[in-house]
Amino acid sequence: MEEKQRESERLKMNLDIRYTTEEKEISLTKSEDINMGGLRITTRKPLKDGAILDLEIYFPYDRSNPLKAKGHVVWQEKITNLEYDTGIKLEIPNVDDEGRLRSFILHQQGSIHGVLW
Repeated sequence: MEEKQRESERLKMNLDIRYTTEEKEISLTKSEDINMGGLRITTRKPLKDGAILDLEIYFPYDRSNPLKAKGHVVWQEKITNLEYDTGIKLEIPNVDDEGRLRSFILHQQGSIHGVLW
């Protein structure tokens, strides 16, 4: 995988992710890392670059209200015959969801660095 410039560092965080492909296939996975611009997940099938996914991102404190976003596959790397590391660019259409993700990331970064909220 070619290393790409990121606008901000990714937070290593295993969040439950549900994604639906353009072919209407639904899969569950976990994030490997996340920031406001994107996330990395592991998929069981290859996805083509540019594929659009409907994403639901579940925060540990609010499992009943997932963040809904569009995801654009920007890269994929085969790990094993059944696993693919996949880079996703996020598009969050709802301002409230964008704020929820920003707050979650800032809170987690503060926890990692010992900052109290």
